[in-house]
Amino acid sequence: MNKKIKREITNWSLAFIINKINFIMEQKFCQSCGMPLTSDVLGTNADGSSNPDYCIYCFKEGKFTQDLTMEEMIDHCAQFADEMNRHTGQNLTQEQVKERNREFFPRLKRWQK
Repeated sequence: MNKKIKREITNWSLAFIINKINFIMEQKFCQSCGMPLTSDVLGTNADGSSNPDYCIYCFKEGKFTQDLTMEEMIDHCAQFADEMNRHTGQNLTQEQVKERNREFFPRLKRWQK
């Protein structure tokens, strides 16, 4: 392979990686359960407007839908491991989801103190 082709492949690879990183950084997550947020699952404020920080399952009409501790939310979310695996192509067990969320959840707005 000549140097020009190697350089083009390297430049393409770097551009792909940068685009992937930008996509991940722009992805928004529910600040309570960590679910990826899209416009069709946004929670609602007391006035009925969309809340950009929380999903509809965690936040409705300006209030959290469940009074849970962070650990209880981690346990609750683990039951959706199979659904998460279908969407991400991963094959995580419920226990692996719990371990991952124990690291991720403290960064979410609802669980920061």
